[in-house]
Amino acid sequence: MKKDVVKTRRGIMIIATLSTILFFLLPVSSLAENLESTAGSGNTTTSPGETCKGTLSKGGRWCDLGDGTVKDLTSGLVWLKNARCSRERMKWFDAVKDSIENIRSGDCGLTDGSEWGDWRLPTKKELVGITASTGKEYVTSTNMQLFKDVQSGSYWTITSEASRKYNAWNVIMKDGYASVDNKAHDCYVWPVRSDN
Repeated sequence: MKKDVVKTRRGIMIIATLSTILFFLLPVSSLAENLESTAGSGNTTTSPGETCKGTLSKGGRWCDLGDGTVKDLTSGLVWLKNARCSRERMKWFDAVKDSIENIRSGDCGLTDGSEWGDWRLPTKKELVGITASTGKEYVTSTNMQLFKDVQSGSYWTITSEASRKYNAWNVIMKDGYASVDNKAHDCYVWPVRSDN
């Protein structure tokens, strides 16, 4: 079982599995800052010889694993196949909590064995990295690749605006444009996880 190390603002180190108790120990904004700083910190680059154990996209970037997930073979990240699993747009704080607390195998068509805490919001870099602005087999609301229900509107990222912590970055999936919005506004949620 994967253990996370979290350092709070008061300098307390917590070593535990990501669980409900951790969520209640840290305010949502601190939890989001920790997730943003550790997101993508592991080795997510796919090895050159890796093959798709599912349905491969025409250009070879995406692999539908057949369990409700699609893997990006260029980054190693695993995305929910259904980009509108939550159905409703939500405020950023709710999106952080929802993507962490409520997504697991059995939800959203998932049969991947994922557990509480496996899913998170993508960073700005990760979400922009799959859009039209990046080239190979990009994803937009009109070019969904192996995904379904990608909306043309904005999707939240875990990345807060550096100068104004009450704002966070989002990506408009119609064209891949990244912008900031107040965390009290509503956007879609598209969780991601590493391939562990």
